[in-house]
Parts: sequence; C-alpha cells; structure tokens
Amino acid sequence: MADTCARCGRAIAAGEKSVTCSRCGATRPNPAWTTPFSEANVPTLESTSSSGGSLSENKKYAIVILNGEDPGRVVPIEKPRVVIGRSDCDIVINDAELSRQHVLVAINGTSARIEDLGSTHGTYVDEKRIKIHELNDKSEFRIGQHELLFVMRDQDN
Repeated sequence: MADTCARCGRAIAAGEKSVTCSRCGATRPNPAWTTPFSEANVPTLESTSSSGGSLSENKKYAIVILNGEDPGRVVPIEKPRVVIGRSDCDIVINDAELSRQHVLVAINGTSARIEDLGSTHGTYVDEKRIKIHELNDKSEFRIGQHELLFVMRDQDN
C-alpha cells in the first residue's frame, strides 16, 4: 500500500527512498516520528519553564491564526500553560511541518513567553529561529506553515 504526501496528496510508492516529496518538496514523515510515546517507550517532551504560572483575573488571552489552515480562528487560552502542535496537545493545528508537541505558551499574570519544545522545524519570531521568546500583546510567531498572534486583553474588552 502506498503512502501519500501530507501536503499535496501525491501517492508515494512503498519502496521510494527520498525523504522529500518530488512534487511539493515536503519532508516525508519517518514512521519512528509518528510512533506513540507509549509504544516507543520514551519520555514526553518536558519544558524547561518552571511549572505553574497563573492567569490574571483582569486579563483574557488568545491565540489567533493569521495565516495557514483556518485563518482568523481565535482560540481562547484558559490555563497558564498551553502546548500547540500537530497532535497530543492543547491546541491542535493540522500542519505536517509541526511536531506533535511543538511550542509551549506559558503565562504568568501579565507576562507570557513561548518556548520551542525541541521541534524539528523550529519556532520563528521575525524570521529568526528561537528557543524561548517573551510575548507581548499582539506578538506574532510562526510554526510550520502557520503564522500565529498572541493576544492579551483586559477582561472587560
């Protein structure tokens, strides 16, 4: 049975060795990358951020998808630590270039930051790959083919 490219849908022959799709150039997933953690017997990715954090009672927070699949989608953030990725996370985005657990958004009152969780394709702010980056209201960042916006507003707005 042939696999298909996650980006363009081209059929990939079972014996094809290339790690990229010959039509669109997307990286083909390695079956080891998609083995569930429980089957692979490896620990899940852990953040280097301190645990905890808290949401301010006077603020509301959200992630807005600016570009990519489902542009304009607003995802309210209702807990201090939110993981964004392809699967097994709080905010799921359908993008073959994302890791299952790609980036952490950590909020502590009126401060917030993003932290790349060791993703393959990285997290970018102003076209620079980052590991950790402080967020402000209307901070933009990119993961895979998606540009995202972090929004922090007063509760009554």
